[in-house]
Amino acid sequence: VESAHAASQVKVVEAHEGGLVIDVFTSLPLHSDLPITTKNMPHCRGDRGVALPMVAELVAAPPGSVLDVTVESLSTRVWEGLVLPEADASAPAHPHRLAQTIELGVLRGVDAHALQVFPADYDDRTQTLTLHDRLRVHVRFTSGHSSRPVRGGGPSSLHRAFLNPPGHDGWRTPTPARRQVGGDWYDSSLPWVKIFVDADGLYRITAARLRFFGIDPDDVDPARLR
Repeated sequence: VESAHAASQVKVVEAHEGGLVIDVFTSLPLHSDLPITTKNMPHCRGDRGVALPMVAELVAAPPGSVLDVTVESLSTRVWEGLVLPEADASAPAHPHRLAQTIELGVLRGVDAHALQVFPADYDDRTQTLTLHDRLRVHVRFTSGHSSRPVRGGGPSSLHRAFLNPPGHDGWRTPTPARRQVGGDWYDSSLPWVKIFVDADGLYRITAARLRFFGIDPDDVDPARLR
């Protein structure tokens, strides 16, 4: 599977109901006579703002699952005396771990999680770059509740975006109880933002987008999100 990121290739070693195993191969354009660049290469922001490569893929999980991630390095390379370029201002910070998952939401009946892999680390003091150019990532699904697959017209074409697309049209989820409209459900004094999208998919509203609408993210109480 070609990653969406030019510097990495992702190979699914195995995938089953309990999780999946993938290998992540990463290479960097490191040449003594050429400048190091991250142009058109997704990256995160390391210490002192340097750009480090990262990989992000979609993982499908059964409803209510907790994703347990373990990583083993199968190959590592080290370079000394390297000066790395600065990361873009919008690049996420390096979490100082090899991998993590982020719950995104439900895509056509399937719980979607972002699997982020961070194969590189940089010591600005010694200008030393450590690159795990082959990582094996184990993702295990735990604590999910029992749920039957939906029988319908087959899996959605959107499910092809997953590393482990389910062979069905998602899982059945309990029907939520109807909520009474009234009380404090809608407070006209609070800021409300209506988002229109043109296609099915996963969308993230960033802090920058909230500021664009005149909302300070620091003033948002997560307990009152609707």
